[in-house]
Amino acid sequence: MTTLQGTSISKSYTVVSKQTARKKGRLARETLDSNLHKENSDLIAGHALTFLSENSHSSIHVYQSIEKNREVSTATLVDKLRASGYSVHVQALEPHFPMQSFEVILVPCLAVDDAGCRVGYGQGNYDRFLANQPQAIKLGLCFEAQRVDQIQAEDHDIRLDGVFTEAGLRYF
Repeated sequence: MTTLQGTSISKSYTVVSKQTARKKGRLARETLDSNLHKENSDLIAGHALTFLSENSHSSIHVYQSIEKNREVSTATLVDKLRASGYSVHVQALEPHFPMQSFEVILVPCLAVDDAGCRVGYGQGNYDRFLANQPQAIKLGLCFEAQRVDQIQAEDHDIRLDGVFTEAGLRYF
């Protein structure tokens, strides 16, 4: 697995609104070739599996990917985690989250920036859930094309600890 870390190189960032980040993220997913979508989803799943096995995390929350929205597919990841004996909770589409604590939470992203700020569909469901999981390692799943410079964050936004893309794991 490739682990990517920030560098000390100075870079000028463009701050984008959440609405703009969502549009960019949706467009990136919609224009991704179907074969590349599957290939990149499999690469992302492989990076996540490697991370979880190397770090002995057993209690994992994973979102159920929505195929029509072209999210990073989690079906293979969930199957492999369960086959390896992990305790996996798969979050279906309803906005109600479980009350139990998790060691790792894998979160969908429409877009994510280099500081760990993410945007989803705009209802705040994951922000509320993550706020009640301070002990959990919070990791996003998205394609490289969904990364943006800087999202205009709000006080209630819960930042991720890292994100898996087809390029590897990037810590924030």
